[in-house]
Amino acid sequence: MSQANDLHIEPGFTWLYSKAANNLAKHKISFDEAKLIFDDRGVVDLDEDRRFNYAEQRFNSIGRCMVTMGKDKVEELLIVSFFYNDDESRHLLSARKVEKNERAYWLHSNADFF
Repeated sequence: MSQANDLHIEPGFTWLYSKAANNLAKHKISFDEAKLIFDDRGVVDLDEDRRFNYAEQRFNSIGRCMVTMGKDKVEELLIVSFFYNDDESRHLLSARKVEKNERAYWLHSNADFF
C-alpha cells in the first residue's frame, strides 16, 4: 500500500492506517479513541521529544479519554505522540497508557482540578 493510500485524514488529525493497526495490536489503544485526549480540559502538553534525531518536531500530550476494553468503555489516562502537519492538524504516531511517573506528572499538573 502506498503511503498516500495508507493516510487517514479528518478535521484536526491524520495518521497512517498501518501505524494505527500496529498501535492497536501493541497497546490496545485505537487512534480514534486516542485523539479524544485533546478534548480533555486537563490535557498536559509535554516539551518537544528530542530523544532521537527525528525528521520532524515530535510532541507528547497526556490526557484522559474513554477507551474500549473488551466489551466495556473505561476512562484511561493516555500519552499520545504526534507532530503538527503544515495545516496545524496533529499527525498521530503512537498512543499508550501512561506509566507511573507520567501519571504522577499529569496529576501534579492538574492539582487545581482535583
